[in-house]
Amino acid sequence: EAERKEGEEDDASFLSDIQTSAANDGDSEMVDGIQARLEQRGLRPKKHYVDRGYVSGANLAHSADKGTTLMGPALANNSPKPEGYRQSDFQIDFERQEATCPQGKLALGWCERPQEDG
Repeated sequence: EAERKEGEEDDASFLSDIQTSAANDGDSEMVDGIQARLEQRGLRPKKHYVDRGYVSGANLAHSADKGTTLMGPALANNSPKPEGYRQSDFQIDFERQEATCPQGKLALGWCERPQEDG
């Protein structure tokens, strides 16, 4: 455990959990177990940073239900369906918090929320 110096902020903590699994177990299947072990030790994070393999609609929802925001890269849209829009059809400016649809209309508001499976 790292020593904290007097006056240091306690806002940023990086926690890790190590769990070996079978090669055919998907990363997304591990999130609930990781968070449960952290919670058992009184270390449930407010934000849980993960890589792309851990992000799913179910994991985002389960984490949110327990008060943890699951933070990871947005999943690519690899849908072979030709109809409808793809994520790449929209212009998204995170710095300005603006989104523009394919018809050039600017979104009326900005709200960050977990991506749903689909």
